[in-house]
Formats: sequence, structure tokens, C-alpha cells
Amino acid sequence: MFRRSPCTHTYILWLIRRRRKFTVDEILSEPFIQELHRRMFGSVWRWAGSFRNTNKNIGVDKYQIGIELRMLLDDCRY
Repeated sequence: MFRRSPCTHTYILWLIRRRRKFTVDEILSEPFIQELHRRMFGSVWRWAGSFRNTNKNIGVDKYQIGIELRMLLDDCRY
């Protein structure tokens, strides 16, 4: 059976325990997405919460990540 470490879901507690609810504008922002990514994967990857600086054979070019994220968030707002 797979066991999770106690810190596996600390990001969920961060989301739930916040005194003030997140607004749509906060959620659909680059800083929020990066912070959530850092909290979700910080124990797995050193670079969690920041954009990668090398190209991979999947996804967009490293220079396009910020642009594509902005377009995705704008689409979500629409």
C-alpha cells in the first residue's frame, strides 16, 4: 500500500486554512500559480514554483512558458 508523507497535502491545508477566500483575480495570477506549484512540488523538485530554464521534448519552449501561462489565465478569465 502506498503511504503519503505528512507533508504531502500541506498545500491543501494552505488553501483551506486561509482566513480570507481567494478571489478569482488572485487565483488566475502568475504569482498564485507559481506559489501553488511550489507548495505542491517543492519537496520533489528544487525548481518547483519557478519556470524551467532548459528546453524539454514536451511542452513549449522555455522562453514561451510565461507567455503561454498568461494566455491560459486570460482565457480562463474570459
